[in-house]
Amino acid sequence: MAILLSVLALVVVGSSFLFASFAAVPQAGEQYVLFAHPTVQAGEGGVVAFASDAWGVPHSGIQIDLYGEEPGTGLDVILSSAETDGDGFARFGGLEEGPYQVVLDTGTIYRGVGIHVAIAYPLNLTWATEAFDLDGSGFLDDLDIHFMDLGGEVPDGVVVSLEGEEVGSPDSRGFMMVKLNEGENNLTFAYGGEEFLHQTYAWEVFQPPNPFAEGPDFVLFFIALSFGGLLLPIVAVALSYDSISKEKVEGSADLLLYRPASWRSIAVGKFLGVFAAIALPVAAVGIAAALIITAVTGIMPSAMVILGFIAFSFFLLAVYILLTQTLSTIAKTAGTAIILAILLWFVFNVLWSVVQFLITLASGIAFGSREYFVLGSYLGLFNPNSIYTNLFALAAPENLAALLGFAGLGDGIFALPEWSPIVAAVVWLVLPFVLLLEVYRRKAAG
Repeated sequence: MAILLSVLALVVVGSSFLFASFAAVPQAGEQYVLFAHPTVQAGEGGVVAFASDAWGVPHSGIQIDLYGEEPGTGLDVILSSAETDGDGFARFGGLEEGPYQVVLDTGTIYRGVGIHVAIAYPLNLTWATEAFDLDGSGFLDDLDIHFMDLGGEVPDGVVVSLEGEEVGSPDSRGFMMVKLNEGENNLTFAYGGEEFLHQTYAWEVFQPPNPFAEGPDFVLFFIALSFGGLLLPIVAVALSYDSISKEKVEGSADLLLYRPASWRSIAVGKFLGVFAAIALPVAAVGIAAALIITAVTGIMPSAMVILGFIAFSFFLLAVYILLTQTLSTIAKTAGTAIILAILLWFVFNVLWSVVQFLITLASGIAFGSREYFVLGSYLGLFNPNSIYTNLFALAAPENLAALLGFAGLGDGIFALPEWSPIVAAVVWLVLPFVLLLEVYRRKAAG
């Protein structure tokens, strides 16, 4: 029991941390931005690098590698390495004229910038740019600009204009961000009595959708739907298959039935004992998952989502425990109980898709049609795993319904009336419970 519950906890808690990080962490390109500038000092070439995030916050202690051509081999090798200082700068000197590659290396993230060092540089001001879509406008209209003078120092007095209108000056580290217009943009940098023109274009970009960015509610729903329907039945079946058959083999079941307690109270007690032993750890795992998602994203899943996660898990556990204990009561040996328990899980989790396929084939409904999905929805009422999914569909906020695949079939839940998952869940709890009592009554009478 401890091993199965530990595996469940590891999967749910681990996936909570992983998927929550998808929602909380910005793109790596926004976290680490590298700017590189050529320098000339005392007739020698050099490079100064500045590492920051897309908002200009410097990164200190980041390794910067300088690559160049190895004499005699023509291969690019690391010529020198340095760590950024407290202001995000790393400097390299004593370089000959020629091309170099500057690489930011965090151990997991790499950023490279090509640069050409010239001893006789025509300008006293250098700048490097990187464009982003930080506001989700769909255009690369957030332009990061970093300025340095030819001596490798932050220039003082640079004035930046966009289409002839002054927009500001760089900060004390030479960084500034300019909001571009869609399409072509003309920037002017005024410095030391000179003006430098920089033309750029705010291109339209396609950002792959990140459903985890919808927030912690989606993360918790996704974990429940991805792992709950698979793991919870396994835990319930594995921990309840011998709760009755074992006592029958050992002879203790007959002793219990001869005691003053009624057979009903014994059957209910057996169910509640196994259910509590599994449900309490599952509830703790659900709460731990919510806390981890909160710690990673800074936002707690809504109380209704957390309660739904726990309540719907309890439903699935209860159904499989009731069915497994019924089979365990019927089984004459522990081996038979194991086989029946495995068969129970196999029918609802593996064989069900085959059954649904055969019924659809016999009905003559075209695959992929709306009628095909509607039929599948109604057939799902006969599978507790589908009811588990339908309950989540009923509880999902509107903004998550499409992302979770709960929309597109018309009104209701998967083209079913909205009340159907609740009614089906009640039926799935009552009928197996009544069946267990009946089987136990006959066992007691026999």
